[in-house]
Amino acid sequence: TGVANNLVTMGIYKNGVMSIQALQQNVSGTFYINSVAGLIYMNGTTDYAELYTYTASGITAGAATNTIFSGSLVRSA
Repeated sequence: TGVANNLVTMGIYKNGVMSIQALQQNVSGTFYINSVAGLIYMNGTTDYAELYTYTASGITAGAATNTIFSGSLVRSA
C-alpha cells in the first residue's frame, strides 16, 4: 500500500469500502498508539463495519498489543 517502514495506518470500512482513514503515524521505538473515529450512516439491516490496520514490515510489536473496536447506535428520539 505504499506505507513506509516506520508508519502505521488504519481505517473504518463500511460494506468492504473504506469510509474513514486515520492519519498515518510515524513510529519510533516499539510503542505506538493510533486511533480512528467517525460517524457512518448505516441502513440498519445489511450494512456492516470493519476496522483494518496496516503495520509496515519494519515495525515490531512489543510485549503487549491491544486492538479495541467499538460502536454505538446514534439515532433521533
